[in-house]
Amino acid sequence: MLAHLDWAIHLATSPGKQLRLLESAVQSSVRLSSYAVGCALSQGCPAPCVAPLPDDRRFADPAWMAPPFNLIDQSFLLTQQWWQAATTGVRGVTHQHEQVIAFLTRQV
Repeated sequence: MLAHLDWAIHLATSPGKQLRLLESAVQSSVRLSSYAVGCALSQGCPAPCVAPLPDDRRFADPAWMAPPFNLIDQSFLLTQQWWQAATTGVRGVTHQHEQVIAFLTRQV
């Protein structure tokens, strides 16, 4: 609970970080929308808008490239990136609390 409170208070008092997170959310939405439109309007889908981390094998199966699973895959990965950015690099949060929050967020 202390880790969450530390993170939440420091994020709430960091307008620059909030603005960067808002920009990131808008950019991710545009990227996902463009990808979805590209898939809907063509025979095949364009290149994915985000790739999983090199050690992430959850989306290695080719079935993830077929609709509608490709949109689920891309949406998940973009959301995961956003939460990683939201839980790390918040000025004032202790390193230990940052690690706890980042870990708990990944689990959720």
